[in-house]
Amino acid sequence: MNQKGQIVEILSSSLIYKSDILSNLSTETDFLSASQKRQYSLFDGILVGEHEGWTNFRLGQRKGINVGGKKKPLYVIGINKKENRIFVGEGIDHPGLFIKVVAIDKNEGLVYTNISTLENNTPVEVKIELENQTFIALFFEFKNYIFLKFDQLFRIDLFNHKLSIHYKNTMLLNIFIP
Repeated sequence: MNQKGQIVEILSSSLIYKSDILSNLSTETDFLSASQKRQYSLFDGILVGEHEGWTNFRLGQRKGINVGGKKKPLYVIGINKKENRIFVGEGIDHPGLFIKVVAIDKNEGLVYTNISTLENNTPVEVKIELENQTFIALFFEFKNYIFLKFDQLFRIDLFNHKLSIHYKNTMLLNIFIP
């Protein structure tokens, strides 16, 4: 049985997004910090409604939010399972819908080939399962993580999908991003 939860709107002008500037990423710690999913709280936004349980929502979702009176559609930008709370942002251009860096934990038992031959800052192609698009990202490898820094802002729908990394038409890695 689903339990009612809160819907919190995070404004696009929120100070949360002021720290999204990605200049001077040079260490594993810098990249790890830039790749973290945003952790929203009730106090970051405005309570705008209720929902029937977080399990009915996924990041990037537009339909089914059922909050009216907005100029633009609302999108799910965060989910707090413990608090049964979803966070939404208004409009397709809301900064909460986008990421620029993805971290891949090398200790997750990954099977990859030829990746150690790549130098940091090498452009690679990233393909998302069920998408017909190819995205360009810069490859960075450190002791514990591989990072992909996208050329352009990338939608958070990436999470909970498989992606593959290709270099010169060779697949190097196929992984699920939680």
